[in-house]
Amino acid sequence: MPAYFQRKIVMGCIKGSKCPKQSNTLKSLGIRPPLRNGIRHTKQSIKLMKERAKSRANYKGEITSTKLYWQLNKSFEYRQWRSDVFTRDNFTCVKCGKKGIKLNAHHKKTIVDILKEHSIKTIEQAILCSELWNINNGETVCLECHYEEHRKMRRVKQ
Repeated sequence: MPAYFQRKIVMGCIKGSKCPKQSNTLKSLGIRPPLRNGIRHTKQSIKLMKERAKSRANYKGEITSTKLYWQLNKSFEYRQWRSDVFTRDNFTCVKCGKKGIKLNAHHKKTIVDILKEHSIKTIEQAILCSELWNINNGETVCLECHYEEHRKMRRVKQ
């Protein structure tokens, strides 16, 4: 039995049940309870992971930050572009012809490539970029076809 659970039993709690005194007692002993989701990383290991990520072949620099990408996806311009692409394609997947299923609006030229080409670093610059919102750069695809399209793109880049 792990020492952590032995301490729970000693403190008067049954293994697996909630014990209000448990966390306070462990803190007073200077013991950190085990993590539920993942591992705690040291600052040194985080720095090492970032350096390794930069050396990978598909690393495109700070421009791929998820913050900017999600800001774009939440913007009015993106929702309008997406709606225009769906309407133009009559809410039908252009690859397989399916209709009435979950659809995605796919950029033929990727968002990351456009952001890199125009040296876009902020959401304001991205909103002003007309190439991002050109409906001729988009197509309506179903989930399966969208997945396949990105798999093909990854194979081409490697």
